Amino acid sequence: MKRSVVEMATPAGTPIGTALAALAAEDPHRPAVTTSAGTLTRRDFEDRTNRLARAYVEEGVTPDSFVTILLPTGASFLEAVVATWKAGATPQPVSHRLPERELREIIELADPSLVVGADLPDRISAPAGWSGADGFSSAPLPPMVASSLKAPTSGGSTGRPKLIVSTEPATAESLRSFAALVRLQPDGTVLSTGPLSHNGPLFTDVAALLLGCHVVVMERFDAEQALALVDRHGVDWMYAVPTMLRRTTDLPQDLLAATDTSSLRTVITMAAACSPALRQSCLDLFGPDVMLELYAATEAHAVTLVDGHGWLERPGSVGRPVVGEIEVRGPDGAPRPSGEVGKVRRRQVREESLTAAIDPAGDVGLR
Repeated sequence: MKRSVVEMATPAGTPIGTALAALAAEDPHRPAVTTSAGTLTRRDFEDRTNRLARAYVEEGVTPDSFVTILLPTGASFLEAVVATWKAGATPQPVSHRLPERELREIIELADPSLVVGADLPDRISAPAGWSGADGFSSAPLPPMVASSLKAPTSGGSTGRPKLIVSTEPATAESLRSFAALVRLQPDGTVLSTGPLSHNGPLFTDVAALLLGCHVVVMERFDAEQALALVDRHGVDWMYAVPTMLRRTTDLPQDLLAATDTSSLRTVITMAAACSPALRQSCLDLFGPDVMLELYAATEAHAVTLVDGHGWLERPGSVGRPVVGEIEVRGPDGAPRPSGEVGKVRRRQVREESLTAAIDPAGDVGLR
């Protein structure tokens, strides 16, 4: 579809705000985000994030600073992230359920210009439900591109919290390349089932918005409700970690048979190991063409993908690297041959992009 508003790119790429403004101008009444509270159109989402970005700047957000976001999962979380990019800053998402000590350590490490979702006496902050954006203009902001797309905390490390600061700029191209890798399609309908403080749900949602998709957000996962939302909205792409898949495949057979999931083209899983038994249950329910598994996306030093056919051909495999390099090394640091046990070493190839991992037909080396 031809865009009615030209996306003006900076040397780093197209600002995320510019890309979303083009989509809002093209089809302002198309649904953008749906939650249990209702639906925001593209124009609603554009106007709200423009006002919020101006309010953030007024509060002291500066280009390339971090904005810590710890809101509950919902439309307001996505608005805060997009407003941060529009202000030229980098979102630093964390769970709103973090213990106070851990949150303090993260904030001390990140030193954000603003904390969204908490009322902290020693930090510039905007608590949940903050109305500070009221009265600000909803007009587009000057194009801004933060040098880092994101700065999530590490979910698998020990000791003090660590930030994973992206080396990719906050551009539409960065996220659209990821979208192509995980089979998101323009103008589709996406079901977001996980906490938006987590890397997978958050950045697949924003990538989907940049493709003009309608994103249906579940504030809390429920397997039966998820299938009902797939049926109601004609969802074609769904995120589900293995625990969610287990709860779904364990539903009564009569309920599964009565729910129409034929709209689904992709069900993607990540964030934990998917057991052989669960893989088979997913294949039985959704089929090999629909299933897709992603490994190591948060750090993105090296990323692998495998689809349902790969599951069948190589049981236990997480696929082949589509970004970066992966080796298995022994105690001496030397690479181990196939079939031997060792430590996994992942290496980022700096000149490699997600776009380069995708062939012109849109396929990736999954098996």
